[in-house]
Amino acid sequence: MCHDHRSDDAIPQPSLFTKPADDSDEVLFPIMPELYSLPGDRVDAELKNPNSQVRVPIGSAPHLWGQSLYILSRIIMDGLLLPGEIDPLGRRMGAEPKPDLVVQVVVLAEDESVKDRLAEYQVDAQTFTEASHDSGIRIYPAKVLSQIYKDLGAVYRFFQCLCTFQFSL
Repeated sequence: MCHDHRSDDAIPQPSLFTKPADDSDEVLFPIMPELYSLPGDRVDAELKNPNSQVRVPIGSAPHLWGQSLYILSRIIMDGLLLPGEIDPLGRRMGAEPKPDLVVQVVVLAEDESVKDRLAEYQVDAQTFTEASHDSGIRIYPAKVLSQIYKDLGAVYRFFQCLCTFQFSL
């Protein structure tokens, strides 16, 4: 079972996957066509009263790009996915001004002898114990960082929901 930081009552019930897919006539979610068309004889009525006329689907159905956008937007609207979870690099915020990038590097010496050797080259360093006692910062091996990156972008709320439903296009 996937772990979520919220209680079971706080996990939103998805509206997109509430009906199980089976062989009945019920459609799990609407099929998105490539285009919609307005017949020529209805153009004048549409101009007088926008969105009053029924549009006719044309082109390929399902249109995979449109269908995937529809499904993804429904998952976001259901609260199962956050925009940052599908865009961990933050590319959706490209037009917004960003603060200057500041890179900070900390050099930690394995022991006192390494610290003394670094001091010969004017590199100010601390040992692991000095850094953890002075600042309260926890220091972990690189394996921990690799585990964090491995799980980056995993959305357990979404996969927990999908485990209980079967659906197909």
